[in-house]
Amino acid sequence: MVVVVTGLFAVGVPMLDQGSELDQFESDSPAVEASEFITERFVTGQADGQTATQVIQRGGVDGNALSQASLVESLRLQRAIRDSPVVGPTLAPGESTVGAANALTDAAFAQRPPEECPETVSLQDRIDLLEGLSDEELAELIQGVFGPDASPGALRLLPTSYRPGSTTADASLIVVTQQTGVGAGPGGLTDAQLE
Repeated sequence: MVVVVTGLFAVGVPMLDQGSELDQFESDSPAVEASEFITERFVTGQADGQTATQVIQRGGVDGNALSQASLVESLRLQRAIRDSPVVGPTLAPGESTVGAANALTDAAFAQRPPEECPETVSLQDRIDLLEGLSDEELAELIQGVFGPDASPGALRLLPTSYRPGSTTADASLIVVTQQTGVGAGPGGLTDAQLE
């Protein structure tokens, strides 16, 4: 039986295409589609000694990544990333996770008197702030932060198809910044990124 299979394999080898184009290795797999989605819609950068992992959050149940529920969920995801025993040790110091919700809550805290703001803003402070906003307050905040005069850095957290000032977006980006050369066990950074 092995001889027959080996013989059939040997007969088929000369018929293989000898081309070396990368296109032959591409497929329409979900991973390829996700990579294309990121490349088409988002632009990011990274510092020396760090690597950025991009987490795409598509609009929640309502299809809007800028809805109150989606923004709060993105902050909860950031907390889970930071608290992960695999990913946590690889995170860069400081704001290791940043997304649209962070930009919005930073702006909201900046508009308040200092005595009404926590000394160090936690993810729970951000969640509480977003959950306390009315629909009108959230819309005003979104239009201010992601409006026509928005900083390029803020707009990088939204797809390139986003129309500045709109209160809806089909996705948003969470950038997870990790230190290169830092590992959490035998697989190190790679395992943490696959977590």
